Parts: sequence; structure tokens; C-alpha cells
Amino acid sequence: LVIGEANQQLNPRRLMIVVEGLDKVDLDAALRIFRDHAPTVTQVQAAMIFTFPLPLRHSDEYDTIRRSFDRDYYLHNFALRHADGNDDQEGQRTLAEIVRRRAEPALLTDDAIDLLVNASGGFPVDLVKLVSNAALYALDRVDRQVGSPAAVTVADAQAAVNDLRREASAPLTRGDWQVLRQRHRDRKLTNDPEVRRLLFKGALIEYSNDVQWCDVHPVLLSLFDHYSGE
Repeated sequence: LVIGEANQQLNPRRLMIVVEGLDKVDLDAALRIFRDHAPTVTQVQAAMIFTFPLPLRHSDEYDTIRRSFDRDYYLHNFALRHADGNDDQEGQRTLAEIVRRRAEPALLTDDAIDLLVNASGGFPVDLVKLVSNAALYALDRVDRQVGSPAAVTVADAQAAVNDLRREASAPLTRGDWQVLRQRHRDRKLTNDPEVRRLLFKGALIEYSNDVQWCDVHPVLLSLFDHYSGE
């Protein structure tokens, strides 16, 4: 009734509803929403946009799900490097610009921004989290050390990176580490269940600046020797 009233008021324009956050639910819940309940969520008489978990694009159910929706749009991650390992300067500049537009320039040193950008792996959500946590470390340091520089330093940024590393590595199994090492070697994006699971966890990141490829989240690379036994 509310949507119908809104459409009458907007006529000839049409109400648009954005359902944000469904890209963050677990894969089983996402399947129930987009596969099992597609007729329910699409019957609303309004233009609708749903966010969707990227790893589910590689599932056997994706073609079935896609037929229930009018259009699908792929919003790729920012790439910091190319599949051959060379730097992607455009991706790095874009992510650094995201930081500089959200924070006063004097609040972060250039070296700290470079560290945070490269540690994010091209995930804007991780980049925002890293910058926020680095700022908290800087505030704590300034409170404890009179005369300490107020800007986020490399040390503050590294502390935030260490936190993200602990968070990202906690749910990984020994088998996960073996898969991560293999994908770091060949950078091949496959439709294997273990790859989909690691994409959903954020331990693997999908890129599209070359052929479709993937690589390990940068914060995890330093833990290979410890966890993979090689």
C-alpha cells in the first residue's frame, strides 16, 4: 500500500528501492534469498536494486538466479596490480584519491596512504576500515605522547594492517592456506567450491583489469611460510 501510494505521488516517475547489504550475508542465506525467494522479492511494483555477493557469481546456481532478474551489473574491485605482477598505476591512484577525498590531507602522510592502499587489496571497505583504525592508533599515540605528530604515520598504518591480518587469517583452515598458495602462484580464477569460499571470506580477491583473475589478499602474504608449511 505504501509503495502504491508513493507511485501515485511520483507518477509518471517510478519509485526505486535499493536493498543494500545482501552482498554481506552468508552464501546459504544468499541462495535462499536470490534463488528460492526470487519470485517474492521481485514482485514489488517498483524499480529495485539488490546488492549481491560476488562469490555467488561462480556457483552452479548463478544462471538460475540471473533469469529471475532483469539485469545484472558487475562492480569490479580496484586492481593494484596486473595479473603479471606489474603495478596498476590507475588503480593505486584511484584508491589513494578515495582516502584523500574522505580525510583532510594533513591527517595522513603520503607513505601511510601508500601502505594502507596496498594493504587493502583493492577492497574499498577494507581501505576505509584501515584508515579508520590507523586514525584511532594515531589519536591514542598523541594522547600518550606529548608533542607527537598528529598525522597518521606509517607506524599507525602498520598497526591497522596488523589488525586486519589477524582478522582475515582467523577463519582460515590449513587446507585454505594450501589453496591460497596455489592461487597466488597461478592467479587463476576457477569455479571450485574452495575458491568460492575463499572469495566470500575475502582471503582471495577477484580482479578484472586483465583477464578475470584472482590473488591472495595482500595482508595474508606474509603468513604463507607460517601456515602453509612451505
